[in-house]
Amino acid sequence: MRSSSGTPLRRRTVLRGAAALGLAAAAPWPSACGADDDALRFFFAANPEEADARMRIVDAFQHRHPDIRVRTVLAGGDPTQQISTFCAGGRCPDVLMAWEFNYAELAGRGVLADLNALLDADREFAAALRADSIPALYETFGFNGGQYAFPEQWSGAFLFYNTAIFAEAGVPPPPGRWDEPWSFGEFLDTATALTRRDTNGRIIRWGFVDTWSPPYSAALFGMNNGTPWAVPRFNPTHLNYDDDAFLAGIQFYADLANVHRVAPAASDTQAMSTMGLFTAGKAAMALGGHWRYQTFAQAEDLDFDVAVLPTGPAAAAKGLAARSAIG
Repeated sequence: MRSSSGTPLRRRTVLRGAAALGLAAAAPWPSACGADDDALRFFFAANPEEADARMRIVDAFQHRHPDIRVRTVLAGGDPTQQISTFCAGGRCPDVLMAWEFNYAELAGRGVLADLNALLDADREFAAALRADSIPALYETFGFNGGQYAFPEQWSGAFLFYNTAIFAEAGVPPPPGRWDEPWSFGEFLDTATALTRRDTNGRIIRWGFVDTWSPPYSAALFGMNNGTPWAVPRFNPTHLNYDDDAFLAGIQFYADLANVHRVAPAASDTQAMSTMGLFTAGKAAMALGGHWRYQTFAQAEDLDFDVAVLPTGPAAAAKGLAARSAIG
């Protein structure tokens, strides 16, 4: 892999993914959707660096299929609200990025087509798609017997880590396999060893930062202490936020900032975001997903790799591997 400047980069291939959370508006939508011209309108969400990569794919598609014009629509701050607005006005995009939180509502309102009809007409493609898909991810986007979205991306969160900081401190790199995770204790020891303070005790480098959404990140730590977020996975009847092991995982996440001081609290990120801290070498590890990769890849003097999330004692007692979220 090379950066935009052509400089060789040492990067591990990472899981592709995307994330956006929210619920679509509840207003009824007309079924007739689409633009007035003959261009295929493609709606997607991405940060600027992601958008650049996505547009290269669109350009390559149009070069291969010059008879199909693609008009891209980049989402703003609330993509699900934008979809609601488009569709309420009868101008839904022809192809759109949907999320596990909103695709079922779009399907239920008749906005999305059942893709099984296309799959039935192209058995070869259908077989290749299924062979290349993760079953749990593919099945997540089924609804009432239909298939209303293809899992083009996966928004599971993982850890980025600064390889130079680890090498300089003489700290072993974290594991890179989900079935060979590290423990909460090992993760805390590593974050502690990599947190640096100046002579006045002020923290000048954090062991860990969270570039995702703290409520969801906290739930990841709860899940990695041996308890799923909800049961059953489809049409859940119970959220496990009352489970002792799940709560212990959330508490561990909170203690990283509030007790152990290896992660910044909200007041510590007023001058620089958690993204900025990791990009500038002021944090050794960062929790995030693929959507952060392009930003980090384009940062100067940042060499990084990816690692798996740690697991808690309750997960270890059950012999469970590390896990991440589907959406």
